Amino acid sequence: MKLGCHVSISGGLSKAIKDALSVEANAVQFFSRNPRGGRAKALDFEDINKAKELITAHKIDPLIVHAPYTINLCAAKENLRQFAKEVVAEDLERADHFGCSYFVVHPGSHVNQGRERGKHLISEAINEVFAKYQGNTMLLLETMAGQGTEMGTTFAEMAEILERIEAKDRVGICIDTCHLFVGGFSVIRPEQFIDEIEASLPINKIKACHLNDTKMLEGSFKDRHAPLGQGEIGWQGIMDFITHPKLKHLPFILETPGELEHYGKEISEIRDRLS
Repeated sequence: MKLGCHVSISGGLSKAIKDALSVEANAVQFFSRNPRGGRAKALDFEDINKAKELITAHKIDPLIVHAPYTINLCAAKENLRQFAKEVVAEDLERADHFGCSYFVVHPGSHVNQGRERGKHLISEAINEVFAKYQGNTMLLLETMAGQGTEMGTTFAEMAEILERIEAKDRVGICIDTCHLFVGGFSVIRPEQFIDEIEASLPINKIKACHLNDTKMLEGSFKDRHAPLGQGEIGWQGIMDFITHPKLKHLPFILETPGELEHYGKEISEIRDRLS
């Protein structure tokens, strides 16, 4: 099973890979730049090559980069949408240099423009980016919890966005167990959950999963991550979810609260429960 965690690249990509290896992760996610925005650091190709050697030697797969939270592909203001497109375009190119399989992006918030306008703007932005981008990294839109005017809160809505994207084979979905649970989906009832996906889109569009428990109740639409087993999903729900035949092949990336060592405990706990 692919079990990974989100690590910092503030000390360089090679250090981030070493950090992930120290907790026995075999998949890795990191931010493309400061998650609150800002200019990306210049690429250090010596460091990237060292990281790639570690990735190959330890068979880390996949390598996932996450966009900053601040970008909004369907912002009401044109300058903010333009900024978001520029960041996505630049960070997809950077992801190629890193050797990333996936680039995860939050769809954005329509800011009272309406959901139809939001879907149009998101797909339009992605089409504009992929009209120029010729690299190998796949863009993944992340399922959201439904706070405020967030887009991408249902599989039906995701399917409508994907349908409007021209480069269909270059865009997929990243699910998040916390977001899905508080959004009212049947995370703790996996058979029903699979039906909820397949009612709207082919399950093979799901390429990765952020594995988080949640402090909030099912259907609360409030995004509050919790350590695995210490929230409303619980260990039974987590294990039933990740071992379902149609989900167990996914890379599961921990984004739970705590320091790096905490990820190690959770990865170890999962593997013990699998054995």
